[in-house]
Amino acid sequence: MKLYILRNSPNVRKVLAVMHHLNIDIELIYFQLENQDTRQADFLAINPNGKTPTLVDGDFVMWESNAIVQYLADKSGADSLYPKDIKQRADINRWLFWEANHYGRAVGDLLWENFAKQMFTGEAADAAALQDATERFHECAALLEQQLNNKKFITSDQVSLADFTLACHAGFLAMGQVPLADYPQIAAWYQRMDAVSGWQESAPEMG
Repeated sequence: MKLYILRNSPNVRKVLAVMHHLNIDIELIYFQLENQDTRQADFLAINPNGKTPTLVDGDFVMWESNAIVQYLADKSGADSLYPKDIKQRADINRWLFWEANHYGRAVGDLLWENFAKQMFTGEAADAAALQDATERFHECAALLEQQLNNKKFITSDQVSLADFTLACHAGFLAMGQVPLADYPQIAAWYQRMDAVSGWQESAPEMG
């Protein structure tokens, strides 16, 4: 298998963390934003979206990070991360969709406005966009805080794909000024993720 990735991408981190956690042997192909590698014709023939991560397993190509981690868990028979039980799996799937559409977007927008935007474009944060992202984050964080009450991880006391996907922005939270102060359960969960096998191996390469 081959995995096309950009360094320090939160969506890439999900896949790398699952790969390390399950000890899956995957060839990593590193792209550079400044080289516009994802816009080259040979890569667009693999993934017409021009985005990473992209997984190639023989003649099978998979993109979308949450779909990739599902595929890797199933291929490895990792019932602990992605149980075969239909209700447990549906519960995990629910959080994968919620991450992609709500929590991940809110956190990602905070990181963009407070950190990445200046670095990549030289522009200051947009006040209206920042306020909108902050409001959406607090809505999501209140729900997640409640979900983590009396649980070690998102769906139970055992780590699952839900945790690897929802925690993918860890490492950038301080730079993105993500307001976690009012959410002790979420903050403690991020700390617990640091002890999960494979998680630290996928951490962003700072400096």
